[in-house]
Amino acid sequence: MNKRQLKKSLNKRKMVNVALAGTDKKCVTKTAVKPETKVTKKEKCAIKSITKKLVGEFITTKEEVVPIGCELLSAGAYALNGEIVFFANISTKKEDAVVTNKEYDAIVYFTEGVNGWVSKNAEKTYTKKDLVDAIYTAVNTMIDEYNLQ
Repeated sequence: MNKRQLKKSLNKRKMVNVALAGTDKKCVTKTAVKPETKVTKKEKCAIKSITKKLVGEFITTKEEVVPIGCELLSAGAYALNGEIVFFANISTKKEDAVVTNKEYDAIVYFTEGVNGWVSKNAEKTYTKKDLVDAIYTAVNTMIDEYNLQ
């Protein structure tokens, strides 16, 4: 066995009988260890906190969030690849695919709050300011918990 064959055999992590040329030893047994390969997971992106202004852009008017004649199924925000995405699933539109397939990194729901702002029949009613404050707190809490993981 020449040196090249020896190196190739050593990289296969096997017991190899090696007869070295030019030595008096007839057989030398060595255990070869293959170098470790590192498996890299998807890198986690840190998420920056959001502002109340950004929340206000999501909560524009009641009709834009939940059009008249539609029912609010769920509302929330999720983190995906370091970005925050707000969503409102309503009865007449197809649900957000990321939420349905659970492809997000973190998620928080505030359906009750949005429903309290939109519907007059809700258990607890919210003003727009109260809703923005509640969403701002919920999303930033989710971000803090995610960044601590």
